[in-house]
Amino acid sequence: MKLSVIIPIYNVAPYLEACIKSLATQGIAFEDYEIICVIDGSPDNSAEIVRRLQKDIQNIILLDQENQGVSAARNNGLAIARGKYVAFIDGDDQIVTNALAVFLHYCSTENLDICNAKYSDLTSVLQLNCNSILQNKNAVNAYLKGRNDTIDSSCTHLYSRQLLQENKILYNTSLSYLEDGEFLAKAYFFSSRADSTTLDYYVRTKREGSATSSNLKNSNKVFDGYILATRDFVKFKGNFNHSANRIIIDQVIIKYFIHATYFFIKNPSYGRYKVLRQNFPLHSIGEDADLNLISKNYVYFYKSMKRGLTFLILQLSLKYSIDYIKAKINTL
Repeated sequence: MKLSVIIPIYNVAPYLEACIKSLATQGIAFEDYEIICVIDGSPDNSAEIVRRLQKDIQNIILLDQENQGVSAARNNGLAIARGKYVAFIDGDDQIVTNALAVFLHYCSTENLDICNAKYSDLTSVLQLNCNSILQNKNAVNAYLKGRNDTIDSSCTHLYSRQLLQENKILYNTSLSYLEDGEFLAKAYFFSSRADSTTLDYYVRTKREGSATSSNLKNSNKVFDGYILATRDFVKFKGNFNHSANRIIIDQVIIKYFIHATYFFIKNPSYGRYKVLRQNFPLHSIGEDADLNLISKNYVYFYKSMKRGLTFLILQLSLKYSIDYIKAKINTL
């Protein structure tokens, strides 16, 4: 089997049929791919919708479980996946018609471990040519130089299932925020061939109550997510400190430092200050980390953070780390 598409489903009944039907119009033979629908204890009629669609779309597999969260739902779908490549899609989103066939063909032809495509707008002129934006298809180039506003979404990528299995890459079920970013960084870290493309592929639905449009980014879960993910990456890097791809982990630690500190400045408390001091040690970031490769978006966050810092906070909170990053970013 060539492909497994995994859909975690919770309270998305009004959007689910369009999501699944978009996967059935991809120009791929039904026997070559499977659509794994994981009902995550959803209280609506999502399971009924999937069962009805199964009558006409024979490659749908239904996995009905008690509510465990989106990360566990994706992991459980991955556990039964059979495809050479794996894709994830949220139950309220869609895939551009025929884009999945183009994406799959490109990844297979180029023998890629992981590849990124673009968010699209169904009202826009769509680019269905899967052209690489990289000259060198190594993991560092793909993760750092090929990054765009989709890089932290696991749904805009195709993955080699062998890569995920051999390196035990799963979604972190202890995170309610940043689970995508952590999963992706580890997938890129272990990959040998990676790419980023021009393909218009993924259509995201903006709706009230969805993770992408909720107030989650303003909640304590965000700060806790940065801290938990950073702890995990510092521990993870300690086991692979001599890998050529370790700069990917350096960049993630730096990125989370910037965002967590920015959150702290906008929502200051002595408790968060102590947590920052304890969890962002400078020694966890390699001296050879090339901060010139940080996304321009994070430079903006850093500059915003800098403007918000008073002299007192500069003296008290991670001054050495801030100065280290400031010196590097000023070279951009």
